Amino acid sequence: MREGLVSEGERTGYNQTEYDNHHLSRLKLVRSLIEVGGMSVSDVADLMTAIDDPTLPMSDVLHKAQTSIPHGAPSADDDARARILAATAERGWVVDPDNIGIALAAQAVSTCELLGRGDLVDSLPDYLEAAEEMATADLQRLGGAADRDHVVQTVIIDTIFGDRLVAGLRRAAQQNISMQANRVRDDATSHEA
Repeated sequence: MREGLVSEGERTGYNQTEYDNHHLSRLKLVRSLIEVGGMSVSDVADLMTAIDDPTLPMSDVLHKAQTSIPHGAPSADDDARARILAATAERGWVVDPDNIGIALAAQAVSTCELLGRGDLVDSLPDYLEAAEEMATADLQRLGGAADRDHVVQTVIIDTIFGDRLVAGLRRAAQQNISMQANRVRDDATSHEA
């Protein structure tokens, strides 16, 4: 409250204040952004100011939410960035070239190529398709939600925790596919013997 991240509650007595579910929801969001999202208090305050500004278009609030979450300073060469933008355009995406996702994807491509693993770019269409399916699922969860706080919280939560969920499930799926392939290979070997 001192930082202006959560609004004051309703004073009900000399040393008593009453808080409602909105306060609790906001407090949980602020704590998640700081403790799990790694945001500074001042970055959270800036984001909360954007959320609370009813004159700010929702697209600007969502952009602020995405760019507020620390990702490090992604750096990639212009060629990798151009290839990511070309691949998204080929898929029919309408995306701001300055979107943090473009920078992060370009950094991944650039780094893989530096390591001699340019084959990642060959899988780009598959990654784009999977990302589009995940983004569609994220936005479908919003439905027709009109509550600005709910929409922004969903985007923030999906970005912070959704990224971790995807990374975790991807690793589990890799192990599953690898183990199934080994099982099939072992079964084929045992039938030959």
